[in-house]
Amino acid sequence: MEVQGSYGRQLQGVSQQPIAVRLPGQVTSQLNGVPNVVDGLKTRMGSSHLARILDSLHPDSMVHHYKRGDDAEEYLVIVQPGTAPIIFTMDGKRCTVNNQANAWAYLSSASKPREQVQLMTIGDFTFVLNRNMGVQARGDVSPALDNRGLVYVAYANFSFTYQILINGQVAAQHTTDSSKDVANEDKVRTEYVAGKLIENWNSRAASFPGFSMYQDGNVLVVDNNTGAGYSLTTVDGANGQDLVAIRHKVTNLDTYLTVPLLATRFRYGLRVASRSLVIGYVLTIRTAPRLPG
Repeated sequence: MEVQGSYGRQLQGVSQQPIAVRLPGQVTSQLNGVPNVVDGLKTRMGSSHLARILDSLHPDSMVHHYKRGDDAEEYLVIVQPGTAPIIFTMDGKRCTVNNQANAWAYLSSASKPREQVQLMTIGDFTFVLNRNMGVQARGDVSPALDNRGLVYVAYANFSFTYQILINGQVAAQHTTDSSKDVANEDKVRTEYVAGKLIENWNSRAASFPGFSMYQDGNVLVVDNNTGAGYSLTTVDGANGQDLVAIRHKVTNLDTYLTVPLLATRFRYGLRVASRSLVIGYVLTIRTAPRLPG
């Protein structure tokens, strides 16, 4: 390839595209080089032999690298089929591993640790998982979740319709007044809207046998005295952010920590989700007695 003028910095890596359509800085091949935006194209870092730790390694072995952020500790954990884990420091010294009978029995069933064993280090602890072994449940369980539901009037706007739905049917509804009249300003206060929803509920309660609803400030408490499950949802024109329905499960605490805590006790499930893990907790909401004045 004939180049007229400067060729530029080779930072874009290898390309299999025709030369005429490549981006500046792309190359046909790159041997023993590492492109770096700051330093340019550098020679690939070499390696140095520190120690020989094993004479052989089973192809189904699992290797876990553990390094503390402060570089104070760094280890290699090797799990091979049918053997206890082997731990080495990065200078090749073998560490002493105290095997417990239960721990060894838990790992010994993994015939292919590379596929069946997972290790995760959190802080100073490394947790070992054998994917072939079922997790044994503890005898004690989390307490039952509260069957009551909360509807939190977090915000209200003019000329909006707010609905509370029980099992998909409208149980309470209120449409706020227009903003054209200044006198309507107090009619978008959250406690006022909650009161109007209770008034509408009282006219519909006969259609929901077993259910009750009462107001505490700008929070409505819904209950089913039969103990049966039910769905509690809202329609507010704001994707559930203005009229917030809470029952059994919450996924974040950003909104729910602002809910005025009631004089009674509520227990809900809190689901915390990450990219690969969902953890369940029990969230209890309670209040101290209100102070006079």
